[in-house]
Amino acid sequence: MKFKTNRAKLKKLSIVIPVYNGGQTITSVVEDCIKHLSSSQELEIILVNDGSGDDSEEVCKQLVEKHPDFVLFANLAKNVGEHAAVIAGISQTTGDAVAILDDDGQNPPKEVPKLIEEFNLGFDVVYGSPIKRGYGFLRNLFSALNGKVATVLIKKPPHVYLSSFKIISRFLADYIVKHANPNPYLDSLVFQCTNQISQISVNQSERQEGNSNYNLRRLFRVWLNMMTTASNLPLRIASLFGLAFALIGAITSIYFILEYLIFGVVVQGYVSLIVGVLVFSGIQLLSLGMIGEYIGRIFQNSQLSTFVIRQIHKKI
Repeated sequence: MKFKTNRAKLKKLSIVIPVYNGGQTITSVVEDCIKHLSSSQELEIILVNDGSGDDSEEVCKQLVEKHPDFVLFANLAKNVGEHAAVIAGISQTTGDAVAILDDDGQNPPKEVPKLIEEFNLGFDVVYGSPIKRGYGFLRNLFSALNGKVATVLIKKPPHVYLSSFKIISRFLADYIVKHANPNPYLDSLVFQCTNQISQISVNQSERQEGNSNYNLRRLFRVWLNMMTTASNLPLRIASLFGLAFALIGAITSIYFILEYLIFGVVVQGYVSLIVGVLVFSGIQLLSLGMIGEYIGRIFQNSQLSTFVIRQIHKKI
């Protein structure tokens, strides 16, 4: 349900744009941000180069030189993934709210005022849900599956579409930076922190150049981060599977023992023995793999940082 608060008018807006091989598109995105957003409030644009293999670094430096009053460029030491790169950008923001855009132009800056209008009602985060999603079949299928899993694992409201196009409050931005880990899933941090969540429909532009950087491997990595950094439900499921099969094994053993004692029937068969061993061994290995994944994340969280910024380029 919508509600109104006495939130003051937004004075300064920060835009965070993670850049990965976006040298051909990032200039027009920044120009559109300045064109559509600089007149209504103070504006800063944080570009984060996430280990791009093209000329993104040089293009971002040129944008700082061209628009020194608006653009700050953070060059990461290595590729850390979109979510960690976004958090790196958030760590450099000073605005009252932070809007997150992609570097490919599919999140039109002219749609940001819609997010701001909804944000001013008092929400901590407003997601921009595309009216028409210009993705391929596999990407749409994975997004739908990801949404269903997120509803269970990270308590995502069922009606919310997990879009990278969003605006968050200063309060939420500070929380995200403080609690990020080396394998962050941004939306899980959002839902951990607040239930003041909204969503509005926005237009999505066609990708200006090239193809999406999200292949199946990257999408799976994002899903794995969500599963293992935000919930222990997979471990509980593994435990329930183990308990269920242990009960089945116990009942089956009792049945065969009684059958032997009462009717003298002897169970024979090499195949049945091997099948049983393979099934139970597989369950054990699956459970150990899940436990190992969690232990590995614990180790990484104790040893690594979320991101490392090599250089900051801004107005002096």
